Amino acid sequence: MGTARRQMPARAILGPTRTVAAGLSLLVAATLLPAQLRADDRLIDVPVGIGMTLGQGWNVSTIRPTAGSCIVFLKGASDPDEGQITDMSLKEVSSSYQMQRAIGVDAATQYKGLAVEVAGKASYAKQIDVDGSATNITVYGTIYHDNQFVAPPGEHADNVVALVQSGRWSYDNPEENLALLATDAETVGRRTRLAAGLPQTSGKPDLRGLIRLMPQYAELAEKDPVRFRKVCGDAYVKSIVRGGELAAVFTFKTRSLAQQQSITATMTGKGWGVTASGSLKSAVETAAKTAQYTMRWFQLGGSGDNFSPEPEKFYDAVGQFPKQVDERPRTFKLRLGQYGDLPNWPDDKPDSQSGFAAMDRLANLYSAWLGLSRDTKAVLDATDDRLARNQGFLLGRGVSRQSLLELQSMAQQRAEDAKRLIHTCGGAPSTDAPCDPVALEPKVEAAAPLDEALRLRAKLPPVVEDTARQAERFLPAEELRDRVYHFWLKRNNESRCAVSDDPSRCWTEQRLESLRGEIPVTSDPIVTIVSLLGNKDHCANVNTKTWRVNYSTPCRLRDDKQRFVYSLKNRTLKHVQSGRCMNVRGASKKSGSDVIVTGCSSNANFRWKHQAGGSGGWLLIAEHSGQCLNVPDPIKTGRRLVQSECRKDGKGKLVGWQRQNWLMVAQ
Repeated sequence: MGTARRQMPARAILGPTRTVAAGLSLLVAATLLPAQLRADDRLIDVPVGIGMTLGQGWNVSTIRPTAGSCIVFLKGASDPDEGQITDMSLKEVSSSYQMQRAIGVDAATQYKGLAVEVAGKASYAKQIDVDGSATNITVYGTIYHDNQFVAPPGEHADNVVALVQSGRWSYDNPEENLALLATDAETVGRRTRLAAGLPQTSGKPDLRGLIRLMPQYAELAEKDPVRFRKVCGDAYVKSIVRGGELAAVFTFKTRSLAQQQSITATMTGKGWGVTASGSLKSAVETAAKTAQYTMRWFQLGGSGDNFSPEPEKFYDAVGQFPKQVDERPRTFKLRLGQYGDLPNWPDDKPDSQSGFAAMDRLANLYSAWLGLSRDTKAVLDATDDRLARNQGFLLGRGVSRQSLLELQSMAQQRAEDAKRLIHTCGGAPSTDAPCDPVALEPKVEAAAPLDEALRLRAKLPPVVEDTARQAERFLPAEELRDRVYHFWLKRNNESRCAVSDDPSRCWTEQRLESLRGEIPVTSDPIVTIVSLLGNKDHCANVNTKTWRVNYSTPCRLRDDKQRFVYSLKNRTLKHVQSGRCMNVRGASKKSGSDVIVTGCSSNANFRWKHQAGGSGGWLLIAEHSGQCLNVPDPIKTGRRLVQSECRKDGKGKLVGWQRQNWLMVAQ
């Protein structure tokens, strides 16, 4: 991941109230820069079509503001003339949850988007189906132009409380407030101490000068937390940020782990800046040399909302983005403060932090099952050729098409179960009793356990690094298990950990390693031997009356009469239905001798070497005679198969003659 940042000086002003805020700059500075957020603050997208004001209460479950403010503060603002703060990051992701977090969609919006329609960037993100078998690179750039923020009221805190309670305070009219503070300070201050009940005795905390709950709301939080939540919400608007953001998702269609690693290194291994459009374009073009790609991008700020699938427009947008945002900044982020951080929050009452965390986990949980379903579908789509199921993934080494169909069905159902529960809670929650994601989480976890979704990824098939090399299906089991481990498990875990706020969502290396034993790769493949003559609709078939191996049609890939276990160690072909092994009758070395199945033996006439033929096929060579499995003349359905001299060119090289050329299709 690369980042670039140009920082704006941390100078705070309070509009015309600069004299009131004298001495506050050090206190306020920590609230200014995004890099200096408190760990428990939440930076969220501004909901489309929703108005809000600084200090206003916020309902986390509905993603809506409450009617008013419950805190004591002054209104602070950064100086837009001091410069922009820019940030750009590139990350690899393997699920929709990871993608949304990488482009700044907050947990609450992800959670809410499962139940209702969302707009803006969240809508853009929902339209992108992340295929975990491909290489997905997110690009996310932000420009912070200026912001408003709640600031401590300092020595005037008591007066502010009284003025607010008397209805004479206006957060939007600082000049009037200044006049009130100057002319009525003594009277206001006396009323404040009586109304607020501020502690005046030694040994007790002095809350004067601090951002805090209004006294009546501090009392409400203590006595009636449900009512407090209805009136004040779960959090408050701590900062309103203007600027812009630019997001793009590049999807490179390659299943080679080496190519994926190369693309990721090319795209993310540099320190990108928001204006580095030329360098970014060059990196994409370099990565595209090894894989086709698609991209979709979104912009907020400057020219306004913009969706597009056109790469050239995106590079132009990156180059023009800082200037556009400087000219036309948009309100695009809210920072939510936690009531629990305020000095007069009741010690024994929980704040909204647990709600945010639960939303994050719920969105992650749903996405884990959705991702498993989509990745399984990607495998099924890539292997739907009934005769050559090797387009990027290896079936027949412990994973069958049927097992994948069952896995996809389960993953789809679990994702739907999770979404249904979330929809019930998040679709239209009662204003009187808002749905609590903390209470919802165990129900969803029971219906669709996260650990199970991660474990079941071990049931996906190994990747084929080179689809032109059928030899990949005959690799040792341990090498194939290693491919499953790195491609489906470790890569997914690393990208998930890179965007998650919760370390428990990440599996340790030790925990991942424990899944190796659940990877169902078998030592030997189960194959159907398909002739490359004609339309590839003839297969080696055992006649269970004569025990001859025939040239038969149609090919039925799940017919045990046509399936053989190919021992990689012994080079034998064991008929699945009968348990007999294919051999040359009587160990004859004569060309034209019958090929049959009998009780298995270690004799040389039972051993068949595989050697590359033509058109991606194989020659099956009887070890005792050096002759090839052959379709005899005349070519006719139902004819017995024989051994015959392997056809060679003038230089003695095997030519992969069609009669002797076979696909060994694993299932």
